[in-house]
Amino acid sequence: MLPLRIVLVAMFIMGYLTIRIAQTNEQFILLRNIQGRYAEKESESNVVPGKPSGGSSEQETDEDKDGDSYSDDYEPSVYKNSTDDRTGDDKVEASDDHNPAIVNSTNDRAGDEKVEDSDDYNPAVFSNSTDDEDAGNKAEDTEDEPRAQLLNTTEPLRDREDIENDPAFIANTVGKEPFNPYLNPDYYNSTEDLSIPDFYMDKYSTYDCRWRYLAAGSHPKFMVLGVHKGGSTALYDYLIKHGRIRPAVCKEVHFFDFDAQYAKGKSFYLRHFPNVAGYKSRVITGEGSPSYIRDPRVPARFKAMFPSGSKFIVSLREPSARFISHWVGKHKGNDVNPLLGLSCDDAWNTSVSAVERCLESEGLVTCQAKLHDNPVMRGIYLPQIKRWLRYFPIDQFFLIQAEAMFRDNRKIVQQTVKFLNLRPYTEAELDSLQTAFKGSAHMGEDDARQCDHLKDRIKEFYANFNHLLKAFLERWFPAVLIDWQPGWSGM
Repeated sequence: MLPLRIVLVAMFIMGYLTIRIAQTNEQFILLRNIQGRYAEKESESNVVPGKPSGGSSEQETDEDKDGDSYSDDYEPSVYKNSTDDRTGDDKVEASDDHNPAIVNSTNDRAGDEKVEDSDDYNPAVFSNSTDDEDAGNKAEDTEDEPRAQLLNTTEPLRDREDIENDPAFIANTVGKEPFNPYLNPDYYNSTEDLSIPDFYMDKYSTYDCRWRYLAAGSHPKFMVLGVHKGGSTALYDYLIKHGRIRPAVCKEVHFFDFDAQYAKGKSFYLRHFPNVAGYKSRVITGEGSPSYIRDPRVPARFKAMFPSGSKFIVSLREPSARFISHWVGKHKGNDVNPLLGLSCDDAWNTSVSAVERCLESEGLVTCQAKLHDNPVMRGIYLPQIKRWLRYFPIDQFFLIQAEAMFRDNRKIVQQTVKFLNLRPYTEAELDSLQTAFKGSAHMGEDDARQCDHLKDRIKEFYANFNHLLKAFLERWFPAVLIDWQPGWSGM
């Protein structure tokens, strides 16, 4: 019996060790990552409604470790002193299990997560496919550029004021037709991709990006560029409820606007995205960092890394409502930011004075580049849009009005997936929009009333800028004005 006992004990020990090794083995972790099953904190999580076939939860992770599934690239210092709002646009308050020691960011934590990965996932499609949906960008898959070269890829602070006369802008606009959702209503041929699976079980965080795939994924085929407090969180979650759109590991990657992140190179960036190769662009992925629209470094950097670009979506919100929502979300709390502790009056006066002083000596485009994080400047949209059009053709952009989206989200999302050349939303997917995470608009909060007496003054300031924006839209993006809702001063 003694040998049998020894054998049994040995088998038990070997089984136990096998399980322990499997839990940390890179191949096991790789499989988990491919399946989209990101580990969660053991603490109780917030639940956010997800797609038709699942639920969702708040994700918090341990600090990344070298040698297992956690990336060793995560650096708290990258985010610790940031003055940029990593919330994107409208967010909910941080969950109770948020640990400031993990990411001591200067902005709101959202922690809205999505449901598990789809059972339709087919590893063979990814591992053996010879068809890459990024085939047109094969030439771009080169070694990451040296750090110094990457960081020098940026827009000069003193910009050309006559952007519309810039040869690059002319080449990207004149003679090109912007996307019009009211043309070609029968654009989609349903027989083209009957065999393509739908993905309803993906999970993502709004901005906690510490979990990444071990291998680089697919190029982002769409980018929600902004604006901050302009509905980009709701729009992104609406899009993810479409079965052919898979999210990044986090909505707000903030790669192109953080020097320390951008210097890590292209392969690091692509690890934030799932591999959707093999689906002939019928399944796509993308991100939605709302600071990208306003940061002057981003379009040049994106062009340098992805010369052919992507499809860019911009959600615009009435500027006075955007400013008030911004102030309500930032004037109190523990995050260090320029609005912390300021009354609505002081926040407006301080911010608008900085803009007015700059405009006394500089042009609008240059001032926007210098003051792109200024709470007032964020609501002056025209120079932000123009700058992007110096780098990419106008037919790669789709502009929507946030007010129109919230008035009829079904209509706007159908237009958006048409822009992305995907099948229309199914009725079940459209019904699931009711459970989408829409962020926190802040306008219904008590603090917003402290700005009531300023609304007319704020609208008066933005009126001329909005008037210029309207003229620009009438010339270059006339379709967006079809659904435009009233309430914008100067429009």
